[in-house]
Amino acid sequence: MSDRRSQRDARADGGGALRKLLAGWTFRTSTPSYDVGDELVAYVTGVDGDAPVVRVGDTVLRLTKTADDVGLAPDGDLLDRKVRLRVDSFDDAAHQGTAELLAVSDESGATF
Repeated sequence: MSDRRSQRDARADGGGALRKLLAGWTFRTSTPSYDVGDELVAYVTGVDGDAPVVRVGDTVLRLTKTADDVGLAPDGDLLDRKVRLRVDSFDDAAHQGTAELLAVSDESGATF
């Protein structure tokens, strides 16, 4: 009898328990957007022309100041490296922007 009562109570609740369980949950987007001045840490995933590129999901940030500009190792060494950067410009519609390299966070490239 108590099982039937709990089932009936759950149906009468109209999903309120589920709403309470999921309260405050958000889903990450594959195209995050950034404001000018935002700082983040991410991995350099490729090169576009001469500029290193950071991808966060489907969002692409092209580094304007490179390792050479800040006295670090050559840009080729930035591939697969964790870097700290500051967003200079961002286009929400295209999910693309430019960012300034602030620092290289790790000592060596990623190993797989």
